Amino acid sequence: MNKLNLPIDDYLVQIQDHLIHSKNLVLTAEPGAGKTTRVPPSLLQTVKGQIWMLEPRRIAALAAAQRIAEENHWTLGQEVGYLVRLENKTSAQTRIKIITEAILNKKISVDPSLKGIDVVILDEFHERSVHADLALGLLKETQLLHRPDLIIIVMSATLDTQKVSDFLDQAPILKVPGRLFPISKNYIKESQLLLQNRSQLEELSLRIRKTFEQSQTQNTALVFLPGVPEIQFIYDSLQNWSKAQLIEIQVIHGGLDLEEQKKVLNYNQGKRLVLSTNIAETSLTLQGVDVVIDSGLAKVATYDLKTGFSRLEISRISKAAAQQREGRAGRLSAGKCFKLWNKLDETSMPAFDKPEILRSDLAETLLLLSSLGQRDFSTFSWFEKPSDHQLRQSWNFLNQLKAIDSESKITPLGLALMQIPLSLRSARLLLAGLQLNCSEKACEAAMLLQEKDFLKDSSSYVSLDCESDLYLSWWILKNEPEKIPSYQRSNINRTLHQLKQILNTQSFQIEKINREIPPELEISFMIFLTYSDRLCKRRQKNSSSALMLGRRGVHLSEKSVVKKSTFFVALDGVESSQGSDTKVNRASGVLEEWVYQYFQNEIHEKKSIHFDIEKEKFFSQKQIQFRDLPLREDPPEPCSLQDLKMHLPEALFENWDYVRTNNKSIARFLERWNYIEQINPPFEYFDFEGAILESVIQQASLGESDFSALLQKDWSYFFSSLLTPEQKQYLENLPDQLQVPSGSWISISYPQRGETKPPSIAVRLQEIFGWIETPKIGPLQIPLLIHLLAPNYRPVQVTQDLKSFWEKGYLEVKKELRIKYPKHSWPEDPLTAPAEAKGRRRPL
Repeated sequence: MNKLNLPIDDYLVQIQDHLIHSKNLVLTAEPGAGKTTRVPPSLLQTVKGQIWMLEPRRIAALAAAQRIAEENHWTLGQEVGYLVRLENKTSAQTRIKIITEAILNKKISVDPSLKGIDVVILDEFHERSVHADLALGLLKETQLLHRPDLIIIVMSATLDTQKVSDFLDQAPILKVPGRLFPISKNYIKESQLLLQNRSQLEELSLRIRKTFEQSQTQNTALVFLPGVPEIQFIYDSLQNWSKAQLIEIQVIHGGLDLEEQKKVLNYNQGKRLVLSTNIAETSLTLQGVDVVIDSGLAKVATYDLKTGFSRLEISRISKAAAQQREGRAGRLSAGKCFKLWNKLDETSMPAFDKPEILRSDLAETLLLLSSLGQRDFSTFSWFEKPSDHQLRQSWNFLNQLKAIDSESKITPLGLALMQIPLSLRSARLLLAGLQLNCSEKACEAAMLLQEKDFLKDSSSYVSLDCESDLYLSWWILKNEPEKIPSYQRSNINRTLHQLKQILNTQSFQIEKINREIPPELEISFMIFLTYSDRLCKRRQKNSSSALMLGRRGVHLSEKSVVKKSTFFVALDGVESSQGSDTKVNRASGVLEEWVYQYFQNEIHEKKSIHFDIEKEKFFSQKQIQFRDLPLREDPPEPCSLQDLKMHLPEALFENWDYVRTNNKSIARFLERWNYIEQINPPFEYFDFEGAILESVIQQASLGESDFSALLQKDWSYFFSSLLTPEQKQYLENLPDQLQVPSGSWISISYPQRGETKPPSIAVRLQEIFGWIETPKIGPLQIPLLIHLLAPNYRPVQVTQDLKSFWEKGYLEVKKELRIKYPKHSWPEDPLTAPAEAKGRRRPL
């Protein structure tokens, strides 16, 4: 292969000159500049040791290594190679290693000095994965403590270069132009589909088909979809059409086997439709792409600090991500980008994605830092420091898992967990299998936890008398495998092979569990050890309502087979935007004796008070607790005034959902504050949860003993007292109410978490005569979504473009409603007519 001349080539000597005077460099290069394939080989003459380049995904690492080998006429696995989870294509001769970010962090945990490695390049750093942020911090400390000669290069197409430069001690910044061919941008008239039901998926499939035909491409169209289920649905629905049109459909996502991902890179001539998650957004160039069809959606994992559950939600992408996706159409030739939304939808898109480190569980990160001797995690060299609440929550989980001790020192169990390249829970499950001498069963259970649940109806298995959803799935796997969908069976076999390979290639120093566990309860016991932090106790016998550790209410799904167990662990959780109980779909029963046997040091006696919502009275009772979960309790008795004063803040905290629901000032304040998180404020955002919420409650309840009075109190002051002046100002730009032309004050409704709609008001049409433009609020000046109401307060139109409504929609609304409501004003020119708060008849 002959090398094409790329923009980066003219800067390679300049890069080397920079590295002579400074050990660090920030390189921002536009798409198509060639930084990924040209920079590493250019440094071979500058340094003697190895060059490691970090990529955010396995397929990107493979593609980069392959391309470098082809351009330089090298053999893949010799001069250049890649190292990713479960695949190593390197040798003793390999000087350029392309790796995934997590691999470097594991390497540092074994060898903090990175012996033999002279250069580490962080490519596509703008994606800001947890691993990339951690890697940058670890590299900086390695440079300070062990390797002042280590060279660190941070590269990206879109990056806040000054922030990275400051972090790396004023590293020089080099900007390189790209080679992006012209791209035509095309929007649609319809609103963006948020894929909340099957009919929207069907509509999206139709839009993709029509758009592909409209594009008239003879090459490859790259379609961005939020996740694997959506890809599978679109793939199936387009099969008949694609075969008739001789169009090849391929899919690419992180869940595919690496060999299957490679097939997409090996492009053959002909029309092709590639359905992809955001894996193809950056760092991965697919041959033949001249059309991008963008749904504008992505699945974002968010860790709920309050409950410890992670949730995966479909949400609108950021404007920066949309720009990245658009650029894929112009990497190799002039192209077209079809955005499946209208321009108004872009007002609800944040400018940038929130860094993963600020919205994720950091337990694995802290465990790695603990293994390196870090004791105070807040003092680590964070590129962007997580909140104290995040750090404390992740620390608690590790401590409860017995992976670190009270002084943050890693335990033997923690060291064993680090040997397994899986999530901490999956790793703990495998170790539990070794402790019980049933490792094969543990591999099967761990696989089932990772795999999408294939059990649709458990009612036909009642005779098994099973008290674990996971055990039932395992039983079907072993006894009725034909019940498992065919597309899942191949995934299951591949995952099982990988898990067994992990156990067979590692040696673990771990203490055996000397307890007799019946075979039919082995999976339940292993799950208990893995999910002990999610132990729940039913509120009443046979009730689906339960209390989880952390005092969180949960509701067990009727589909779960866990019907009789007083105690169970929650394997998943779906949060309600309204703050009600967490819905648990899969659970596993727990014997009370297991808690006493395995966690006896964490069981204690405590006197507590609770609020009876039905009686609206406080009661106190003595309890035997595991951590903060009651195992056994005496009958409740009326609470004394002294006990109430002493424990009122605690009772408020434990009944916070009730307090928030019944106090308007709290609900309104939190609605506005939570919305700030969605628009990426220029300061560290935090949730009013945990210790922060406790502080607010302490202030509000100081000197109080009347619960009813607290429910009537305006809490805004107490919340605001914890905000900085900058945060207060930001919040004031998101008003609680808005005055309309009639003089009325209308409440603004802000979207709940997980909702992607903009702030809105509902107002009678006659009250906004004279409003020409849609009102905009907040620092980003987001147009309000206006629900226009008829005189009977029923909605007649919803718009974010008031000017367009007056020009096009008003005449139709007027024609329909004027006959129904003749006593109300229906002027010919609503822009000059006086607004009315009441429906008095006016001359027209």
